Amino acid sequence: MQATVLPKGLCQEMEKIIRRFVWGGTQENRNISLVNWETMRKPLSDGGMGFKDLSVQNNAFLMKVGFEILTQPNKLWVRVIKEKYGWREKVPLSITRSRCSRLWKGLDTVWVEVRNSILWNVRNGEHTNFWYDTWVDMEGPLVARCTMPYMPLPTPVARMVTGFGDWDWRQLEPILPDEILAKLEAIQPPRAWFGEDVPSYRWEENKVFSVRSAYQMLVGSQHAMANEKWRVVWGLKSPQ
Repeated sequence: MQATVLPKGLCQEMEKIIRRFVWGGTQENRNISLVNWETMRKPLSDGGMGFKDLSVQNNAFLMKVGFEILTQPNKLWVRVIKEKYGWREKVPLSITRSRCSRLWKGLDTVWVEVRNSILWNVRNGEHTNFWYDTWVDMEGPLVARCTMPYMPLPTPVARMVTGFGDWDWRQLEPILPDEILAKLEAIQPPRAWFGEDVPSYRWEENKVFSVRSAYQMLVGSQHAMANEKWRVVWGLKSPQ
């Protein structure tokens, strides 16, 4: 599951075995399922039992491989696989290849999610796209907040700085709302000597990838709040 895409049919078959086990059934004798399986998949804090959607879990594992390639470029296996598939850009828009290994096919399956989960740590500003990458914390791509009547051209963050090293407010103030300008004011403008921009993971406070938060993001619950009543229920000192 951590290195190849499993067929959905195989994941469904494994989940059938898990369901039979949970409700005390066998392959020959099925017991009644007392709770809907979608409910059982919910986390404990939301009234479920925390069982995983195995196909989604598979994708979360593959995203981990993708982030290791992005954030640990000096590892031997990363250097080998980049050379094998001609990886030249910092973060390619697409990694699709007509002939490739199972691992690479798996990465291609989740590459859109990997790209959408990147938060750029801007240093020299050369590799981060001002409009179409995510680099302002808690904001998505700034193109969604642009007030221009047309789509802006892809522009490195470094091009939005004056020759004196400050944000180019004359260029930015007419095309971005005040709350975004306030966030930019709190960010250090890029400097050529700061080194290359570094990709990090946007769904964790410490900006380090975790399979847990990747799974939650893929099922659409990364912002779900724990339900207080279920915390009380699970905390009761009573027979299970």
